[in-house]
Amino acid sequence: MTLPVKAISYSQLYSYFHHPDEWYDRYVRKVKIPPTQPMMLGTICHEAFEQLEWKDEKLVTKFDYRGKLIQEGFMPDKARMIDEYISYLENYYRGKELPVEREVSYYPVVNGLKLSVKLDGRWPAKGVRPATILDYKTGGTLWTEEKMHESFQVTWYSFGEYLINKRIPVFIVHTFSTKNGKADTFQIKRTKEHFKHITYIVKLYVKGVEQDIFSPGRFTPDMIKASQMVN
Repeated sequence: MTLPVKAISYSQLYSYFHHPDEWYDRYVRKVKIPPTQPMMLGTICHEAFEQLEWKDEKLVTKFDYRGKLIQEGFMPDKARMIDEYISYLENYYRGKELPVEREVSYYPVVNGLKLSVKLDGRWPAKGVRPATILDYKTGGTLWTEEKMHESFQVTWYSFGEYLINKRIPVFIVHTFSTKNGKADTFQIKRTKEHFKHITYIVKLYVKGVEQDIFSPGRFTPDMIKASQMVN
């Protein structure tokens, strides 16, 4: 079969190499999979963060996250938790510039294949300074610096910026725990060495779909290796 999507994203790669049956349901059968409560909470957090602005020296969001939390059946403690996250970001960005661009989408083309790269935020390159891209991570546990260094998603987003602007960006991740309200921030910069396997992984993905391989039991050794890299 031919690839049923117009552009290849990180989420597609992760879904295919780890849960090919679910990938088939979502992208071929077009089955609508309702978000879990943790996923919905993460989406609400992202919406709140992406609409932040300074007002009277306070960092506030234009998004009505309290109303959305009530609508989705969350308890009041989740609103207080997001308040604490925004307070954390207020302290982090005081005296600094908020992302100049929000919810940035790139569609670079590699070997005739269109890729999809969607960023939570971005500061454009300025002079000798490379671009800086931003990602928010919410979940039960905080991301660690080690996890960030190992993340294929970080590599994918950095690769997208590199393809469009020919410069490797600085990558910042703000991580928030939805269990205990803790927060942290890490910064990293990839090298060209990190990008060398991406094109091959994309080719394996396309080849697997074209050959109707939708079960891990049918993965070739190279596809199994790719599944270990796409974390």
